[in-house]
Amino acid sequence: PNGTLFASVSSDRSVILWDCKTLKPIDRLFSRTTRIETLAFNHAGTNLLVGDERGRIRKFDLMANRLTMQTYKFHSRKITDIEISPDDSLVLSTSYDNNLVISTTADGE
Repeated sequence: PNGTLFASVSSDRSVILWDCKTLKPIDRLFSRTTRIETLAFNHAGTNLLVGDERGRIRKFDLMANRLTMQTYKFHSRKITDIEISPDDSLVLSTSYDNNLVISTTADGE
């Protein structure tokens, strides 16, 4: 989002964070039980949202001294896409359950 970091999803159930300048991995976030399907950064690049095959969205705070995560269950099936509004106040997610969910990023409602 800010030109210094990008993320990719791997088949080993992890998200790899990469440095844009060196093109080398700088961190790896693992999901022990489910496969990550989609991801999105907020516009400041401080939070990363990932959607998994069980319909959950996880929000990672990348700026905390210790990586923190919140989990939200909005869908009953695999998440297909996550988008964040331009002002970072809303998260839109779609799923194979044929639902579009719009929620606030602050409280997951």
